[in-house]
Amino acid sequence: MCSRTTCGVCHKPTWSGCGMHIESALRGVAEEDRCPEYMTGKHKSSMFKNVCIVSIVAAVLYLSMA
Repeated sequence: MCSRTTCGVCHKPTWSGCGMHIESALRGVAEEDRCPEYMTGKHKSSMFKNVCIVSIVAAVLYLSMA
């Protein structure tokens, strides 16, 4: 199920979840008021990318110590 959230880049409403319920998650939000990348889900904040990179590095370090 998808839910409404706020884009970390443009701070406009967008969605998170499976992608099958986008319109119901954004019901009541005009198209022009939504994150410009809401249909692709590509508008990710740099913070999200940094967290992913740190998680991958930590996993590699952990596995190399085992």
